[in-house]
Amino acid sequence: MSRNALIFEKTALRPAAPSQPWTATPTGDYAELIHLAFRDRSALAVINIGPGPRAGTACAGIARELAASGRRTVIVQVKRLAKADRMPAVANCVPGEYPNVWLWPATPDGSVEFFHRPIAPATESEWLGELRRKFDAVLLDCSGTEGAGAAEFAVKADAAVLVVEAGRTTKQQIQREQRGLNVAGVNLVGCVLI
Repeated sequence: MSRNALIFEKTALRPAAPSQPWTATPTGDYAELIHLAFRDRSALAVINIGPGPRAGTACAGIARELAASGRRTVIVQVKRLAKADRMPAVANCVPGEYPNVWLWPATPDGSVEFFHRPIAPATESEWLGELRRKFDAVLLDCSGTEGAGAAEFAVKADAAVLVVEAGRTTKQQIQREQRGLNVAGVNLVGCVLI
């Protein structure tokens, strides 16, 4: 049993059966996490505790295993989306590092754009609905997004997991982040240990 599954076992999480059958069974590092946390969900937020790209690493691993299981998967780059002054077109997804995985938002040439104003609140919910219709799995990569910013996007997802670093993230940090996410209304289902 993986470390991630043990974390879910300790929290006594027992999600319902999957709403769609898997075309292949995930067998990698995130297989048990996918079975426990992504059963009947189409959008999962992956949230960092502390600095560093750990949520991005976890997102890539989860996306790779979802895609290998036959799920068309998109990784939403929350940090870029939060900086956008207008809503990027969902059609502008670019192929990711793995087959059957896409990244959004991205410019057509793959370059990074910097914006000055946040997205208008009226358009925020529309992008997630459109991504859910277009893809089987939506992963919100909340790396580089601090506290309330991560919660603002994670609350839109069906569920969220915290990414913690073994031997470095303290119990107090996890509890503080958990309380903040619960107050914001985020459906936190567990932790990923890296």
